[in-house]
Amino acid sequence: METPSGLVEGIEVLVPLWGSCRVQARLNTPVGQDKVKSRGTRKLENSGVHMKRCWKKLCAATQIASAAVFIVLLAGAGTDCLARQALVGTDVRMDDVTDFYYTYSTSTSPPHYQRYRFYINGKERMFYHETREGGGWPQTEKDITESGSRPLSEAEWTEFFECLKGGIVKDRVEHLEDGDAGPWLFLYWKGDHGKCQEFFFASPAARFAFEELCERLRKGC
Repeated sequence: METPSGLVEGIEVLVPLWGSCRVQARLNTPVGQDKVKSRGTRKLENSGVHMKRCWKKLCAATQIASAAVFIVLLAGAGTDCLARQALVGTDVRMDDVTDFYYTYSTSTSPPHYQRYRFYINGKERMFYHETREGGGWPQTEKDITESGSRPLSEAEWTEFFECLKGGIVKDRVEHLEDGDAGPWLFLYWKGDHGKCQEFFFASPAARFAFEELCERLRKGC
């Protein structure tokens, strides 16, 4: 394309972007007029700066919108099992607990099975224990060597709950661990929605205190 003498072929780009942002280059800048050329260059550079600012604003707006959607979804999920995880002692109160299972099961020779259960039976708070030993694997009710149950006092139920405090309860998931003896822990409570029931002690010390309590209660059955 030919241009008039003394002129350089130019390109004009007008790209509307989010309102005021655009890129503009001057057409046919006269040769030798450095000042005009400089102004055109500055306009192009300034346009690039504006585009970067607009991009940053768009990114910030997207992040805010995403956060808002997350908050709405979280609020809609309810507070019974917040984000599929609940803290015992805060989200799960003592009066919320309806059933708790502790099960240890190993196939080692000889195989051994131990279960402790704390549960509500009518208006009574109960404790149950069961031991299975010997026999083949997996062990069945025919292998039970010791079992028993007894009602719990207010103080004993409180001590049980104190062992759970600080622990967390999450959604149940399928465990494919081969040969893991456990213990497997499940807490049933008002607000678990039939799923938020897998329990984890706050610490090894809390688990040890629970097992000691069970041994004391077991002797009283």
